[in-house]
Amino acid sequence: MSKTNLVENLSIRVNLKDMQYLKDEASKKRMPVATFCRHKLFKDVENYV
Repeated sequence: MSKTNLVENLSIRVNLKDMQYLKDEASKKRMPVATFCRHKLFKDVENYV
């Protein structure tokens, strides 16, 4: 992920089961959930662009 200025804020709602999955996966990588989600999102975006 390149270093750029962030211009938007994205808020999403997830159910309890999905949130637990995200927490578990982020914990395995030793990173906060928000960082893990951002990493996963931009990995897919970079493949698209």
